[in-house]
Amino acid sequence: MVLLGLVKAFERIPHHVVVREAIRHGYPIWLVRLSLATYRLQRVVRVGNAVSCTMVATRGITAGSGFATTELRVIMITIVDAACIAHPCCSPTVYVDDVAIEAVGTAAMLAVHWFAAMRTLVACVAALRLEFCGTKNTVIAAPSRLAHAAVVAVEGGAVGGVGSHVMQMLAEEGMCDHGLRSRSMVLPDIFIDQDSPAKMYEIAGMQAPQIVAKALEALGEEGARPART
Repeated sequence: MVLLGLVKAFERIPHHVVVREAIRHGYPIWLVRLSLATYRLQRVVRVGNAVSCTMVATRGITAGSGFATTELRVIMITIVDAACIAHPCCSPTVYVDDVAIEAVGTAAMLAVHWFAAMRTLVACVAALRLEFCGTKNTVIAAPSRLAHAAVVAVEGGAVGGVGSHVMQMLAEEGMCDHGLRSRSMVLPDIFIDQDSPAKMYEIAGMQAPQIVAKALEALGEEGARPART
């Protein structure tokens, strides 16, 4: 199974795409018009004493809106359908802005269809100028393939996100009963000053060297510990 999370999905959805997909799937257009009217209220940007002219947003749906999750789901229907049609042996599912692709078969079959389905999803999402978050993407193989191996779920947020769902699934499926060692990495409970994403992840200890160290630690490698900067 591949777990994929969209980056800032609610903030980056183009309004014209909401309208187009609502019409395509029969979502009440009057409800879309009402939602967009609130999303497109005039606003200004203020930095210190400098204030911009009034502007109207053309993308972004408010995550706190009662209709936002449904609107995002309407948009994701076409994307998931494209993956299902192109790769019928794979089963994509959507939970808000997280997507899972499940497939069962040999390693050779997965190499062809599983990752091809993932590429289809990525291409459809990129057409909307969206992207999947690299720090939330996780690949989980079948239990027989994971015997005496390790899974490290890297969560680009605090405890309770997709990493927790991964651990819950591993527990419910009994995958840890077959020798699988599981670890989860989350943002630490410390103050991190605003900086570039790369610098903030470096401070949080969630870059490639730390992830590798965590995997080696899970595998029981001698002296391997997650590096912190």
